[in-house]
Amino acid sequence: MAARSLDYLAEWLHLALEDEDGVDHWQAHFDEVRVGWQLDQARGLLREAKRAALSRRGLAILRHSEGMLYAQLGDWDQAVHCLMRGVDLLEDSQYVEEGILILNDVGMVLRLQGEHRGAEAAHRQALSLAEEMGQSYLAAEALEHLGLDLEHRDQVDDAIQCFRRALAQRQALDDQEENLASTLNHLGEALWRQGDLAGAQDALQRASQILEAARDSGAYLAAQIRGNLGNVCYAQGDLAQAERHWQAALAAFNALGAVYDQVGLLNNLGGLALRRDEYAAALGRFRQSLALARDLGDQRGIVEALTNLGMTLTHTHDWADAVDCYCQVLAIDIGRRYRTMIWGRLARLYALIALDWLRRAIVGEVTS
Repeated sequence: MAARSLDYLAEWLHLALEDEDGVDHWQAHFDEVRVGWQLDQARGLLREAKRAALSRRGLAILRHSEGMLYAQLGDWDQAVHCLMRGVDLLEDSQYVEEGILILNDVGMVLRLQGEHRGAEAAHRQALSLAEEMGQSYLAAEALEHLGLDLEHRDQVDDAIQCFRRALAQRQALDDQEENLASTLNHLGEALWRQGDLAGAQDALQRASQILEAARDSGAYLAAQIRGNLGNVCYAQGDLAQAERHWQAALAAFNALGAVYDQVGLLNNLGGLALRRDEYAAALGRFRQSLALARDLGDQRGIVEALTNLGMTLTHTHDWADAVDCYCQVLAIDIGRRYRTMIWGRLARLYALIALDWLRRAIVGEVTS
């Protein structure tokens, strides 16, 4: 397979020297390999492409592709660097559509880094350019990304409106099944966050049905939908079904090598174990989540895992370790509301420690 890919690559790069379509063929194949998590092959395609004498547009596409590979590997800084080089190469050029595509991905990577304002600015710029160009497909892409930005900033109502607009545009365009399913998946997740469980379940089931009907459904998107269906089932009180969805999603992400997506699912499964008073299992899941989040530099995942560990260790009366977890959270740049919640938990924890010390003093377990 690798040898055949390099044969294709040689032909495409030869075409790219004379015809811009050649680099488009290369990018399509590179994306197929990258999304399929054939990362060694993707690196090989990049190495070979860098030896070709490409146009500015071709170089921009190359940097775009390289940036997305770095993003998939969790190297956010290098990803943004490559993507911005792609944007710079297209500045003041006629290739506005390529610039919009790269801007959408710049915003996506910034969002993953926690740079939500920068992400929103990139996606609003992409949306404005797409609407100005009359590019409904690119506008739908930007709207979907913008919805995710707003959702991460807890502006869920505005996010839902973005997803609904994106969905309407995709339906009007008779867009590909996987794109429709992706938008429905994001809409379903936002409706779940809003508390509209019936609406969320309907959107997610429609997304799942679309993928099942498609001949070549995306395994990654299918896993995302399973994870979100688990969230809905959990909120509805169906813990057994929630666990089945989450376990299936976790197994799929693990098989794909999609580490980032495993962080939240491990926290979810840990929370389920905690709800059942299965403390050892909960601690194991939360520690797995924390280790992955730290490897990725995922601050949001780190905060969630540490908070859950602190809560579980409080239940097991491991006071000192619980205090340490909460103090680690406070050392991270978190919002005022979350910080207040953590201080409240620490106050209750110190009260429990004091009461435990007093109880032991009364029964003679503590000496002066």
